[in-house]
Amino acid sequence: IAFASIGEGLGVNLLRGTTYRAGVALTFDIGRNHRDATRLRGTGSITPAPEPKIFAEVAFLPVIFSADLRERVTGASGMIGDLGAYMPVVANETMQIFVGPGVTFADGPYMNAYFGIVPQHAQPYSLFKPYTAKGGFKNVNFGATALYYFNDHWFINADAGVEKLLGSAAKSPLTQVSYQFGGTVGLNYTWN
Repeated sequence: IAFASIGEGLGVNLLRGTTYRAGVALTFDIGRNHRDATRLRGTGSITPAPEPKIFAEVAFLPVIFSADLRERVTGASGMIGDLGAYMPVVANETMQIFVGPGVTFADGPYMNAYFGIVPQHAQPYSLFKPYTAKGGFKNVNFGATALYYFNDHWFINADAGVEKLLGSAAKSPLTQVSYQFGGTVGLNYTWN
């Protein structure tokens, strides 16, 4: 019915069944401090902000399709959303492994906040000329998730993925590499 996790935030499944779920959640965007990286000095910080989210998942076995839409409510504004599909490659009582692709899109204000250079943050205040980032596809990605269950309540999940920036995000002077790799491991508790 409800969940709390680093990846999905705090949320409630308003609709749920054996092959679907949909609801609302509150996630958090950590922002960006331009003083943390020498190369970004003068480009302006993006304050951390909560992001309300709506989401849905539906299974057309063996594939599960997911969608979400989030909006920053303070600081730099903008909307960002994800579309994805994943399927199990291992599924038993103690271990499940899922793999699949996804795509992220964002509106102009979001893209410009993270990838644009406004005139007051351009040369000579930073290393960069003005750049306007346009809304559209932000990235494509492919990931894997593994779940290992200790019992009915406790489990570990591990995520790994690769993402390629697209469009204005890839062309931004702030972008040094268009490919990114990441992973997380978490200990979880669920109640039924």
